[in-house]
Amino acid sequence: MLLPGGKPAPLPPAGAPAALHSPTAFGNDPAVTARVRQQVLASALPTSPNPDALRAAVTSGRPWEEFDQLLRQHGYDPRDLADVVAAFYLIAWEVATGGDVLAQPAGIAAVRGQARQMLAGNQAMSRLGPAERQATAETLAFHAMAMAARNQDLHQAGGGQVAAYRTEVAQAVTQWQGIDLRRFTLTPTGFQQR
Repeated sequence: MLLPGGKPAPLPPAGAPAALHSPTAFGNDPAVTARVRQQVLASALPTSPNPDALRAAVTSGRPWEEFDQLLRQHGYDPRDLADVVAAFYLIAWEVATGGDVLAQPAGIAAVRGQARQMLAGNQAMSRLGPAERQATAETLAFHAMAMAARNQDLHQAGGGQVAAYRTEVAQAVTQWQGIDLRRFTLTPTGFQQR
């Protein structure tokens, strides 16, 4: 974009919210964050194998900080719902299939575009306001990091629980999102059906 006088507009600072340039962007409302954290605890504590650690992680905000850092490492914006959705699917695909997202850097970038297209064509998502986009994004971020952490814990423990967990994650994403991640592969052009 050019400013009057023909000078290019300055780029927003790194980490600045995407609100100025994306219809799926959102701000950082502390009240939304507090509500999401309460909801996460209410839903996850009853089945948590380690409730004290879960409570400490949620209270500290560490899962969200790690998720935001992960998104930034790949050029994604953690304050943009489309980027959060893309990252959620990449993490869930990796857990559900045992695939390696990092082996396909072009695919990581391409999934970003696929998520934008998917959200642009979704009437319900396009009607979400900034607070609803933030709540959805923060909820997905928590679930993505919880899946990744549990997967890592199972790998480190050894044994046969990893395969069962992959199936559990694949079935949960299919139930919640209507997408069976096991039917997709990650290519340089993004997710493609097998």
